[in-house]
Amino acid sequence: MQARACLFDPSDARVLRTDLRVPPGQPFSRIRLGTDAQRMLCLPNAGGNSVVSELLSIELLNTFLQARLLCTEMELEYFPLGSKITDYSVTLDGRTFGVSVTRAMKFKGRFTPSDAEELLEKKLFGVVQSSKHVLKRYRWDKQILHVFAEHEYIYDELVRAYDKLPSELRANTLVLVTVCNASTPFIFYDHLADLPRVVAAATAKVATVAASSRRDMVASRCAPVASFAAAPMPTCAVVS
Repeated sequence: MQARACLFDPSDARVLRTDLRVPPGQPFSRIRLGTDAQRMLCLPNAGGNSVVSELLSIELLNTFLQARLLCTEMELEYFPLGSKITDYSVTLDGRTFGVSVTRAMKFKGRFTPSDAEELLEKKLFGVVQSSKHVLKRYRWDKQILHVFAEHEYIYDELVRAYDKLPSELRANTLVLVTVCNASTPFIFYDHLADLPRVVAAATAKVATVAASSRRDMVASRCAPVASFAAAPMPTCAVVS
């Protein structure tokens, strides 16, 4: 797979595309989140309105790269304080990668070439800076900039903008663009995702798993192991 090849080549930087297709009318609350996305959902983050895109980012990386969540946004540490930060880190085949998530969209009007240039320049600068300032014990081999594109044409704008970027901004970052279909407005507007219901369901599952783990520990006199049964996303299709 091209994404794996890029990630394991320390000097390779490129743009790759995946497609996310959700059936018409499918609400976000009906998407079954797996272990890592549920963990991310139940832990605090640095704020902002991009919760859904970050959850689906780790879900997609689980699905087509078999990457596993290592540290969430607030678990990563940097020096000096106030440095640019990344959204989470993953482990893949024993190596660590940072992941920064963003959305390419336009609330009113058309997403323009200048919009694409501004977005990539800002986000890739943040990627370079966070890689420079993350503490050594959290350090990753390279980063993924995961971009959710609201429309098909936005991918083309991003590719054209990327080709104009200086090499110091591209660095060795993999820019992964996920093109979304029309049934995914909740990715771009968190208020459409019914997050309170999703959080409540995830919290209930955490409590259930914790209680089950305690019972198992007592029964077997072994150390407690708390884990979720990995849940795929059967209501979505990912095309790489």
